[in-house]
Amino acid sequence: MPIYLHLAWSPEWAIAAAIGALLSIPLQADAKTHLMRGWHVLLNTAVGFFVAPLLDAYYHLSPPAVVAMAFLLGLFGTAITVAILRSVKTVDLLAFIRPGGSTK
Repeated sequence: MPIYLHLAWSPEWAIAAAIGALLSIPLQADAKTHLMRGWHVLLNTAVGFFVAPLLDAYYHLSPPAVVAMAFLLGLFGTAITVAILRSVKTVDLLAFIRPGGSTK
């Protein structure tokens, strides 16, 4: 089944991701205002809702496992995203492009 049909037929992933996102509010130390907390909940829910079907398509998980993955991605979605973006920023692309891997 194509990935867009997975998204259309599985509203429980969105519910699980939203519950995980709501439970992550106390973990967000940088979210001081209600607006920032709302953005964290929205972004965590989006990460859980859109990444869980991709994991299901790749690993062929059972439906309860996909709901659990959506919950965990909703809980830790922005933390995972920030860690990935920080690691991408610190990668030295010239080392990959140049033959021999030297930046000098």
